[in-house]
Amino acid sequence: MHAMIETGSRAIAQRSQAVAPAASPTPAAPPTDTVETGRHEGRIRKTVRWSDEMSRPYPSTEGNFEGPAWFQAGFQSAVEGFYLGGLAGSAGALTASMAGVFVGHKTHSQLLGVTTGAAVGAGIMAGIASFTGPAGTATAAITGGLLGGFVTFRGNRFSRVRDSAGNAAMLAGPFMHGPAKVAAGLGAATAQRLTSNPRAQMAIGAAVGAGIGAALGAVGFTPLGIVGSAVVSGIAGGIGPRFGPRFSQFFRNISMKFGDYVDKGAQKVGLIKEPMGRKSKNVIGCLPSSFIKEGTRGAILADLSVSAFILGGIAEAVQQIDIFWNQKNADEDDPGTPTAAAAPAAPQAPPALAVDEAKKAA
Repeated sequence: MHAMIETGSRAIAQRSQAVAPAASPTPAAPPTDTVETGRHEGRIRKTVRWSDEMSRPYPSTEGNFEGPAWFQAGFQSAVEGFYLGGLAGSAGALTASMAGVFVGHKTHSQLLGVTTGAAVGAGIMAGIASFTGPAGTATAAITGGLLGGFVTFRGNRFSRVRDSAGNAAMLAGPFMHGPAKVAAGLGAATAQRLTSNPRAQMAIGAAVGAGIGAALGAVGFTPLGIVGSAVVSGIAGGIGPRFGPRFSQFFRNISMKFGDYVDKGAQKVGLIKEPMGRKSKNVIGCLPSSFIKEGTRGAILADLSVSAFILGGIAEAVQQIDIFWNQKNADEDDPGTPTAAAAPAAPQAPPALAVDEAKKAA
């Protein structure tokens, strides 16, 4: 009897095993390299989004002025003239920028302004060179013309024009020689001034930059020759209208962020009781970023000169203070910055007629 029960139990167990669903296999873990690739792609996307946001203008960092940027033109021309032409270049560029910006403002013509700046710069530097002998007069005139036209663009009230000029010249700087570096800047600024269409800007900037570069190569002003000078100036001139404003805007926004951190830190340790104004925060924040951006650009324009790096950093700090303090929206707060909630509107008093009717009803 016991044997029969045991046999029946085994049969039931066998049937249960036969009908029981097979256990689903444990899913295999994704390969380690796939996970790491996903993480890297996520970091790259975040970095790209952050860079895109940080290179777009905020109200208080866009750098536009109500009228001509006189201080920007004068100060920058003196510094860039010194980079590319010594003391004579500084004097010529400063005078040319003031004349060019004045004529452009009065005639409402950027072309006439740039032409005036180039003519004045060429005349002044040729005149200075004539005292040392006629041999260098032609070279000095070319240098003065290039600098005069270039620094006139630096007085434009729109930051995108100024930034296109300066940063395109920086892109061409490692490959071009001396004042010929600004050929790309002239092309980029011209394109930025003429149109807002990105493709047209690239075409115009490349064409103007290549044309000026080829002309300089033809007269032996650069060691790259006609083709080399045209290629370098054309590429930098075409990239400049897109790269230049983004590059400078990035550093202006970095200044804004750094100023916010300083403001919060000063409140936390008790140095100040109330938050600083937007202008004050931006001015404080611009000091470190100025040396990074303009120091590097100055060193490139001056063929990797250490003194130019220091001078450029100081000059940019002064210019950024002018921008942050005197631009159109200097006091306007920026997107994402917490602002005080608007107070609820006081309830309006009922009209006199409604009050009278209420008294009669009572």
